[in-house]
Amino acid sequence: MPDRPYAARPEGPGELPDARAITVRFARGDREAFAVFYDATFDDALADASRLTGRDEHFCLDTVQDAYLRAAKKLPAMDSWAACRSWLRTAIASSAVDRIRSESARTRRESAHGRQSVRDIESNPELAELLERLQSTLDDRQWHAVRLHIGHGLPLSAVGRAMSLSRDAAHGLVRRGLATLSAGARAEMKGATDDNA
Repeated sequence: MPDRPYAARPEGPGELPDARAITVRFARGDREAFAVFYDATFDDALADASRLTGRDEHFCLDTVQDAYLRAAKKLPAMDSWAACRSWLRTAIASSAVDRIRSESARTRRESAHGRQSVRDIESNPELAELLERLQSTLDDRQWHAVRLHIGHGLPLSAVGRAMSLSRDAAHGLVRRGLATLSAGARAEMKGATDDNA
């Protein structure tokens, strides 16, 4: 996370600098570019983690931090801030699954009730609930890609092979699926707010 102020940091979404310029610099390890990227995406990233997992703020903050660590290693140059946020949604979902998996495995070890099956992680009730939430909002192809990637932990290249797609096409399905989930959750929240008004 950024550890010092950045004088040119944007104050609002209308003042964001060019996403491609920032992500190219970010990929080169530029700390100031990371600070701009972080500020431009953090609020949405934390909201996505909360909507996707339903967990407390501490869990969501840790999940988002993991996603930013993934971004520091893998984020490609992006043409828009919408694309950056979409990429982060995928990273957040993967990070959340990894954390839930780790918690479940640790609980099983500590209680000596046996070991978790990595192959069948859907037996974890929390992961099953997350996947069910995804399924109700996605078309069949998006659901299949998300289930393979998030539910079974397959890398995007393996998802692509399983679906006879390129890695990029598989990533697109997962990314669009998570964007659909996020949009659906926002609409539900707005509807609930309107009903209570």
